[in-house]
Amino acid sequence: MRPSKRPVPRRDDRPKNRRGVWLARAALVGIALLAYADSFGLGLAQDSRVIVAQDARIREASARNLALILQKDYWWPAPGDRLYRPVTTASLLFNYAVLGNGGNAAGYHWVNFLLHAANVLLAYELALLLFRRAGPAFFAAALWATHPVYTESVANIVGRADLLAGTAVLGGLLFYVRLSAYAGPRRGLRAAGLFVIACAGAFSKESAAVLAGLMLLWDLSFHAGEPAAAMRRRIPAYAAVAASLAALWLVRVWVFSQAPWPQFVYIDNPLQSAGFWTARFTAIKVIGK
Repeated sequence: MRPSKRPVPRRDDRPKNRRGVWLARAALVGIALLAYADSFGLGLAQDSRVIVAQDARIREASARNLALILQKDYWWPAPGDRLYRPVTTASLLFNYAVLGNGGNAAGYHWVNFLLHAANVLLAYELALLLFRRAGPAFFAAALWATHPVYTESVANIVGRADLLAGTAVLGGLLFYVRLSAYAGPRRGLRAAGLFVIACAGAFSKESAAVLAGLMLLWDLSFHAGEPAAAMRRRIPAYAAVAASLAALWLVRVWVFSQAPWPQFVYIDNPLQSAGFWTARFTAIKVIGK
């Protein structure tokens, strides 16, 4: 017997009580604020101190500094690993030069919290689409707001890379879900918008590449068995995300082809100095533990 197809979550399936939805959103932001209220008084710690204190590109909002952010790696001018996150660096410039926070950490922490709150609300929107019930959606978003796994991302200033990538992934998936409701020129425009969102995520942190996998998982969960014509209408969206990853790869090649290979710090990852199989099996052992 053929299994019944799961219903496709739609925007119209969300709870009709709009006042209740807005109250839930406000409550979620309040819960997140309670969880991270003590982080606003923290200073610049660990990697945050290094980047904010040493990166001259964030001192002034100028075309020259923006060009340097695009042309240099994340840790410039200090030698480091081969990370390239210009959107994250530009956000630190926004704090330092535009908002005038300078070396005062409070402003950076507030921006981190606002990004986290935005991600909580995006998670709530996705949960409403999935569960179509306010209670489970609220619980899922509240768990997102308070789960300890996000502590380093929110309370540590350089965790902003994770927050920005998360915003792009959650927002991009929501954008993709609603993309299927449009046809013609509007579909092309929204695919271009998805490209911009995916680029913002990929150029914030490389892990935002997971957006393509989440889109595929969504389609396999809710659109499996649809006619080929319906599936072909989603090709521009996948092409947009693939193009963002191709753009990241091309820019990384351009940036790092002119830079010397960095000297990795042993204590950052001791497995880099181990043999091939020793490193792999040790990593598997750590995962098992």
